[in-house]
Amino acid sequence: MYSLGAADALAGVMAGAEVVHVCVNGLGEGAGNAPLEAVALDLSLMLGIDTGVRLDKVYGLCRLIEELSRVPLQANWPLVGEKVFTTESGISVDFFTKMARAGVHVPRAQDIPTIIGRGRQVAVGKMSGRTSIEVKLGQLGFPTPGEEQVKEILERVKNRSIEIHDALSDEEFRRIVSQVVRS
Repeated sequence: MYSLGAADALAGVMAGAEVVHVCVNGLGEGAGNAPLEAVALDLSLMLGIDTGVRLDKVYGLCRLIEELSRVPLQANWPLVGEKVFTTESGISVDFFTKMARAGVHVPRAQDIPTIIGRGRQVAVGKMSGRTSIEVKLGQLGFPTPGEEQVKEILERVKNRSIEIHDALSDEEFRRIVSQVVRS
């Protein structure tokens, strides 16, 4: 009821429990169930306990259960929601891009998306910057156009994002790119 299932499971283990009851995607009777995906990762990263759960398969398992149960995951569901590892902030995208170019990467043991079989995504919208546009172009297989075209794409992305009060879909981004690049 209070979304404390994972916290309760961890507290139980810290108090000596050897078994905790969990369920995938928090599905079960009532509410507040301990999600396997959170408990297994927390036990591993926070307490150093090997549960035997293949953490790199957790995302795929959660998607399978979502499909089989016909209960959609919220986009912001911890660890496995579609938008959890999506960044729109131009400053953040620029920082991570520069760090990667410099050969500085988040250690695998601390890179939660990688641990659970996911990746990071870039959303483009009103908070995006030039690097966000360049990264998104690369993710979608576009060659990077000239500086003026990137600037024009960014301006159109920001204006459209403000207009729709959301980040742009990949399809909408592609449409803007095709309008600017062919101009």
